[in-house]
Amino acid sequence: MNKVDWKKGPHWNGIAMVGTRVNNTDPGILATAGYILNEGEIENPPDPNDKILRSLFDTYNNSIEEAKKYNSHSHPNLKI
Repeated sequence: MNKVDWKKGPHWNGIAMVGTRVNNTDPGILATAGYILNEGEIENPPDPNDKILRSLFDTYNNSIEEAKKYNSHSHPNLKI
């Protein structure tokens, strides 16, 4: 939990934030959970058959790809 940058910032865009608004939709919550796990250096579910953890990582990874597309235009120097 200490590795997560909890401050508001562009690194949350497309994950827990949409612009300046909190993304509290189901995909946003799943993506945020995946982000937290990833920052905790849990890159893949320990059990590949764990559908719940797999969905967190899949949603997070999809959100990252979308955020990269968005940020490449509006925040070209942001590293995700």
